[in-house]
Amino acid sequence: MRDIIKLGVYLLIIGALAGIGVAYVNNSTEPIITESAAEEKIAGLKEVYPDSDKIEDETDKYVNSSTPTEIKEVNVAYQGSEPVGVIYTVEPKGYSGPISTVVGFDIEKQEITRIKILSQSETPGLGDQCQAPWFLERFQGKKAAQPLKVTKKEPARANEIVAITASTITSEAVTHGVNAAREHFLEHFGQ
Repeated sequence: MRDIIKLGVYLLIIGALAGIGVAYVNNSTEPIITESAAEEKIAGLKEVYPDSDKIEDETDKYVNSSTPTEIKEVNVAYQGSEPVGVIYTVEPKGYSGPISTVVGFDIEKQEITRIKILSQSETPGLGDQCQAPWFLERFQGKKAAQPLKVTKKEPARANEIVAITASTITSEAVTHGVNAAREHFLEHFGQ
């Protein structure tokens, strides 16, 4: 009986020391991880709007209860003190779940600069092709004035996006998210 108590106390002390050690390491590395995540986020935003000096999160200013639920974040790109671009993070519902997408707009040209898929859970080999450069490039340079539409054929109009073969739902979801950002962009930054 005495050995069981001794072993129990020994394990309790080892467990407590291990817990303290893990807590210490977590507290020490948390600022580094947070800073790294912020730098990674800015780098991702600069991929869709590279021509800026700084990017500021202005979600609180532009997102309210009347904003479409797909819009999660609004960042404004500046050159000096002049806003030159807007970068949206949107999450439309795809075939298998939300498709987190970043959409950049140029204020002067009133067009999409680029889009980037941050995360998705679409069908491997089909819907996950929404991350492929050839699909993302279909949005680049599209004018913000007209809503984008998905087509299964070669586009006949400038506002048409060719769907991913056998993944129309995913293509429409990404386009829906881009259109939600486009409408918000026109409302707040349209000329």
